[in-house]
Amino acid sequence: MTKYNKQNKLEGFVTDNRCKVRYGDQIIIDSDSTESNGCGRYGCRVGIVDDTHRIMVFTHGRYNVTPIYIRPAVGSSRKTGDYVYWNDRIVLAQTSSAGKTDNCGWYGCRVADMVDRALKFNHGGDAPKTFYLRQPVGGSGSGGSSLQYHDKFVLAETKNSGNTSNCGIYGCRVYKMSGSGGSFSHGKSDPYAFYARPTDPDNDMKRDCGFNGETLIYNNGKYQNKVSGSGTNALYETPSPTKSELDTKKSELDNKKKKLNKLKNTWEVNYENNQKGLNKEIQSDKSTMNNNKSTNKAIINNYNDEKKEQKEKSNDIQNTMDTYDFEPFTQKELNNIEDIREIHTVNSQTAEIKQEINKKQQTKMTYEHKSHYQKDEMEKYRFLNQYVLVFIYYVLACIGVFYIFNFDTTISRKLIYFVLLFTFPFIIYPIEKGLYYIYNYLTSFIIAEPHDQ
Repeated sequence: MTKYNKQNKLEGFVTDNRCKVRYGDQIIIDSDSTESNGCGRYGCRVGIVDDTHRIMVFTHGRYNVTPIYIRPAVGSSRKTGDYVYWNDRIVLAQTSSAGKTDNCGWYGCRVADMVDRALKFNHGGDAPKTFYLRQPVGGSGSGGSSLQYHDKFVLAETKNSGNTSNCGIYGCRVYKMSGSGGSFSHGKSDPYAFYARPTDPDNDMKRDCGFNGETLIYNNGKYQNKVSGSGTNALYETPSPTKSELDTKKSELDNKKKKLNKLKNTWEVNYENNQKGLNKEIQSDKSTMNNNKSTNKAIINNYNDEKKEQKEKSNDIQNTMDTYDFEPFTQKELNNIEDIREIHTVNSQTAEIKQEINKKQQTKMTYEHKSHYQKDEMEKYRFLNQYVLVFIYYVLACIGVFYIFNFDTTISRKLIYFVLLFTFPFIIYPIEKGLYYIYNYLTSFIIAEPHDQ
């Protein structure tokens, strides 16, 4: 009887419970034997082709991994669809072309080659680089004659099929992982072995590979089904993330959304209160200007009445002077002359009053311009705060939340970043308000007309 182990590990399958790899299939080159260690699918050292340098490097499986096509060597008897057997000469390609292309040659523009001992992907050309597929020391895991998914394998550039006196098993150019990259070096006594993983954990379930006898199928450590006889293999893997993890993430996002809405409401209430206070100040300024306008109007009316009265007196004096011939001044005439002097003095004082009224009118116009300007500036910044800056901040906040919880760091740092992100409006608003007051003062100072005391 064949069993799937209850821990849902990818190790420990017997031959009947694995799918054979064919030419034209894709594999993920994996250097890690574990799967559920916090690094994502297939562990912490999963192969990916660096887009900048086009070389194979190894990183966490939760990031984007690079599926690699296995192609038959040009001129060999192997064809697409045949099984991949041990000791075959194979071609590794990132591109999906199954034949020769016009621009890049065989198997497309990203075909594996050995360049400075690194596994680099260039144009296939007329003769793409071939590598030898060897079994690791101690066996592949499945024990079959061909490569099967989850088997361990050794990739060699040299054609030696056994031990050599100078470089060890499989010769002087055997691929191994070094740090986060890889290089071709001596095979030595135990050449480095990789795992051939399917492109997705359920890939085996979609292929036509058979099993014999009775098979118990487990999913996430729980018994699912029992199959007897011959049929299609069914491998299960715990989905990542699980439903409980997804529900937890959803709950966290809902809580963050509620906090964002609460911040938004607080921000809007503070803005409305500030706007109401500013409107009260504007109305007070308007009331003061209206009162000044009434006072100025009364002063002008008094001035006009005094000017009319003075003109009447001047006409009376002129008529008197025209009626009589000049003789030595009498006391009455002297009094009239003194009245005329007083009239001129009053006229002079009236002119000064008029000039003072004009200055007050200029000051009033300055206040009116200042009030309109402040209102326009208030509307402009209100629109900027209420729509543009709020929208930009929420977009950046959502992006920040996403990166905070996907950033590879400690939970304490994540919490610090999160607190800084959502307390930012309370920090920036007083600064913005202060800068606005300074800006408003400077502009009012520049455009205002001077008042001569």
